[in-house]
Order: sequence, then structure tokens, then C-alpha cells
Amino acid sequence: MPPKKYSPDDIGALKAEAYGLLDEGEPEQALEIGRRLEKLLCSDGFEIQGLSYQELDENVKAIGALRRGTERAPDDWHLWQLLGSCLSDDEQYDEALKAYDVALDLPESDRVLVGYNRSILFWRMENLDKANATLVELLGDAEFTDAVPELQANIRAARMGLLNELGRAEEAVAFFETLPDLDEWSEPLAEVARLDAKYAIALWNDDRVDDAHKALARAIRQDKTNPDAQWLKREMLARDLPGGKYAFDLRIRGPWLADAFPGTDPAGGFYTKYQVVADDPEQALNFARDFEPPQIRHVLEIEDVVENGHCDDPKGVYWTSAYNFYPEE
Repeated sequence: MPPKKYSPDDIGALKAEAYGLLDEGEPEQALEIGRRLEKLLCSDGFEIQGLSYQELDENVKAIGALRRGTERAPDDWHLWQLLGSCLSDDEQYDEALKAYDVALDLPESDRVLVGYNRSILFWRMENLDKANATLVELLGDAEFTDAVPELQANIRAARMGLLNELGRAEEAVAFFETLPDLDEWSEPLAEVARLDAKYAIALWNDDRVDDAHKALARAIRQDKTNPDAQWLKREMLARDLPGGKYAFDLRIRGPWLADAFPGTDPAGGFYTKYQVVADDPEQALNFARDFEPPQIRHVLEIEDVVENGHCDDPKGVYWTSAYNFYPEE
């Protein structure tokens, strides 16, 4: 039997299936389709393989697939851009910069996306001034306003983070206060929380303590999993509490309330997990309460706790999961 001939529609369907599998967290299945597309001489197959290997934490294989792709489709800026990111993750910074430069020089490349990744590269190279200058250039680029909202939010948050690291907290605060009212943004709450958390850190560094607490509370309401918000909360606790004692894994149970979880379906309650450093489980629960809606903090209960031994790190929350709602009885 002769091999099947694939029409452009067939190839388009395979690409859509692979990208859908990546969105659904199925990189192994997407990888198989990527390999098939490579055999069909479709350049998207290399990108799909690169993205799949990234999800599987196999960065070296991702680089290999993308190098094959850039050899066979040297005019595809998507491949050069993704290759640059994988090389950057592998700390091959000079090679990553070359890949990004090629991507920028190709027709129809996304200058804003590639420029943002270049700024991350400079940050990793500890060239903070260059990273900051790159972000300033992007913010003034005519194409910035056409970028997807999530990318715009990430660039603004990165700019604030760099100003904080450069010791220019007042500038970070001033930059944030030029932005549109965050309550009017259409971006996912996680993106808005990233900005609010950077703003809270800038206020804290600028000794505007009360304002920092308010901004931090707002960031936590938007996304309790935000690592910057967790870090700042630990910094605040460190002013009053000695560091270290024990590391705990908590599984917490709480009730569902409509005003505490707007936009969610009615449920019997929820479970959520925390990793906390505290003196004892009760203190760990108290630290976790600050990351939960005020309406339910007083009724949260520890469903399960595991003590992971002595820990010298500052007290506070280090990680929390999303919510796992269970049905009403």
C-alpha cells in the first residue's frame, strides 16, 4: 500500500491537534505529531517538538530539534525565537543572543516578543542596565500596543522588577502609577497580580509600608500563587519574627462562598495545599490564612499536615496550590 498523501488541510488539522494537546498538558502526544510533521517537511513540526521537549524538561533535545528546524527552514522566525529561549534556559547566552538577533532580522518577526525574551536574557547575564534599556525601548515601540495583553503586562511587570533590583524603587512606583487602572484591565488576574506584586515590592523598598500592605493584599486576592507576593509577605514577617523552625506541607479544607469565589460554580467546599515555614502547624495555618479570602479565614481547617524537618529559612508561605473544589452533598 502506498504511503498516505497528506493534503494541506490534513497537515493543518495535525498542527491544530498538536498545539491543542500542548494546551491540554499532553506534551508526549504532541511530540509524536511534531515528529510526523517533520517527516512531512512542515516547519511547525520542529516548533511543536521544541515546545513539547520544554514541557518535558528535556531542554537539550528541544535545542536539537530546533537546530534541525533552523537548518531546514532558516526563514522561520518562530524557530529562531524559540531556539534562543531554549539556549537561554541552558545558559548558552551568547548563542541565545545570536538566535534572537536572527529572529529579529527576519520578515514579519514579532519584535515585541523577541525583544522581551532578549531582556530576560540580559537579566540572566546580570546586565541589568541593558535589560532595562531593552524594556524601555519596547515600551516605546509602535508595535507594543498591538501586542497581546498578557505580553504587555509581562513587559510592564519586568520593567518594574528591574527597577526594583536596580534600587530605583521611586521610579518603579512612578511607572506603575502611569498605568491604566488595573480594575479596568481585561488580562487574566495572574497577569494583573504580577504587576500589583511588583508595585507592592517597590512601595516596600520606598518605605511606604502601609501602601505596600494594601497593594500586596490586592495582589494576593488576584492570585494567591504569585511568588513575588509570597516573597514580600515573608519579608514583612521577618521584621517581627525570627526566622526558621520547621517546614510543613499543609492540606487545608474550607467552605465555598459565592462572594469569596466569584465566577465559580457552587460547591460543597475546597481543598488547597501550602508549603510553609513556621514554629508549629497552627502558626503555619495562620500564615496560610493571609492568602485566603477574608470571609473564610476563620473557618479554615488543617486536613493533613506533614513536617519536613528543621528549616533555617524565613518564616512564611513558600508555595500554594490552586483550589480543588468538591461537590455539594
